[in-house]
Amino acid sequence: MDDPLLDAPLPAYLVDPAHAGVLEPEVLVRLGRDVGDPDYPWRLVGLFLELLPGRVQRVLREVSAGDDAAADDALLSLKVSATAVGLPELSSLARRLENLLRTGNRAELLPALDALPATAARAEVALGDLLRRATSDQASLSKR
Repeated sequence: MDDPLLDAPLPAYLVDPAHAGVLEPEVLVRLGRDVGDPDYPWRLVGLFLELLPGRVQRVLREVSAGDDAAADDALLSLKVSATAVGLPELSSLARRLENLLRTGNRAELLPALDALPATAARAEVALGDLLRRATSDQASLSKR
């Protein structure tokens, strides 16, 4: 059964072709609808942005230290949180790193890990831009 709310076009402020592939804003819209609170996704995005640098550093630190259990936990946390806020590129990389770690494929893990900081930076820019646009749009709506 089709849901007209989920099939409706995204508000214009959520669409930015520059972040295609990095960010899926419809995930955040769906989340707001699912929990019945349209502001919830923006609070989650703010928290995600606050925690992202530490999550990336934790992955790098634990892999570098050879603590596979802690690295796996850090990658799982990064993957799940990236998925929750609609970041397919970051989530996919975390999933790939997680699989390489679990199979003991360090020959591919270490070069793939080099992509994490840049991928996280793209995610941070995309979410930051979206949060600014959403906040600006909501502020202009409340002034009407």
